[in-house]
Amino acid sequence: MKKSALLLCIAGSLIVSCASGPQDQKKTMSSLSANVTPGPNQSEILVQFSSSLFYTAEGHVNVFVDGEMMAQVSADTSERIIVNNGHHVILVRQPGKRKINISKKVDLKSQRLVFKVRPVFFTLGLKKEREIALAGIGSATVTIGEKLIEKLPQDASIAVISISTSKEEDAKFVISELEHALVNSNKYKIVDRNRLDAVRREQRFQLSGDVSDESAVSIGQMSGATIVITGAIASVDSSKTLSIKALDVKTGEIITMEREHY
Repeated sequence: MKKSALLLCIAGSLIVSCASGPQDQKKTMSSLSANVTPGPNQSEILVQFSSSLFYTAEGHVNVFVDGEMMAQVSADTSERIIVNNGHHVILVRQPGKRKINISKKVDLKSQRLVFKVRPVFFTLGLKKEREIALAGIGSATVTIGEKLIEKLPQDASIAVISISTSKEEDAKFVISELEHALVNSNKYKIVDRNRLDAVRREQRFQLSGDVSDESAVSIGQMSGATIVITGAIASVDSSKTLSIKALDVKTGEIITMEREHY
């Protein structure tokens, strides 16, 4: 029996402990406001508490950084944490009888790390899902994604169509990151990539091409979207600007426009 309990406390490269661990706060912690973003020499940690294929996420988990409780994440939601760059220990625990602590060491250098917490058997799984450099286009895209999530109507079906730029790899990066942010907010439906690619081929336009508002709305109608997103990257000397526009497919009106310099 003791051997079985010991095995449950070991999970790959993760540090898993059955000790009581740090002190949980009894009251619910407030979420970090979307307009609070990492400053110089800071990084962002996003923790998602999600159901797995066989197990349902229930209740909430507490997230600690270097022993200090920083966030409380309810089932099937996510929370952001901003910390200074450097070495940190991230620990996740779910209050209850088991009190099993799962932690991971990280070395942050102006990054955005996405961790996913999922129930596994009698414990939790902690996995790093994504890592984005918070500099240049990565930082601008992360910020704009958060603003879109704050302003776009819930349950919308969204198609991220194109980013006008001379570098197709930049367009692909921005489109992929925006889609990822919108999907993981659990507020929207994203038009299937295969369906959207088929419409792109039929209309003969590229991911990095210019698309008029009228064409964007038409593409949205053909793909089944209720909102379409387009954008552009403009360069002036050594400075660049990422601009994003969201359009209502029914009315053709602009829902929101966001802009970030980098």
